[in-house]
Amino acid sequence: MNELSTEIEVKDNKSVRKQLLARGYIRLTEYPQYLLYGAGQGRDARFGDVDGHVYEIHSSLMAVVFYYGALGLILFLAFVWKIFRVKLNLLFLSPLFVYGLFTYGLRTPYFWIALGFLALMPGLLSASRVAADD
Repeated sequence: MNELSTEIEVKDNKSVRKQLLARGYIRLTEYPQYLLYGAGQGRDARFGDVDGHVYEIHSSLMAVVFYYGALGLILFLAFVWKIFRVKLNLLFLSPLFVYGLFTYGLRTPYFWIALGFLALMPGLLSASRVAADD
């Protein structure tokens, strides 16, 4: 391979479209029939591959929309909204949600542990106040 073809190959590997394909971001536009009810998670090979590799969607929000549809997204957001008695604590989740825009963080235990701690925190604080008042 000569230097020119290597340079073209390197540029092609860094193309915006190829990166969007590899991260699954284009699936929303290529398969709009799944936007209401979702495509279901798994078997990502049915959506094609990039250079022989099959990738999952690299965004928590986009993954919920694509895998579970708009209805699944509404249920997920309703669940998150409902478990927080103090809605201001949702603000503490914003770093996790921003991180989740660029990676699929819903499969990591850290997201669910943080969600649980933040959801329970008002109850823990009020329980400790009651114990201190006794």
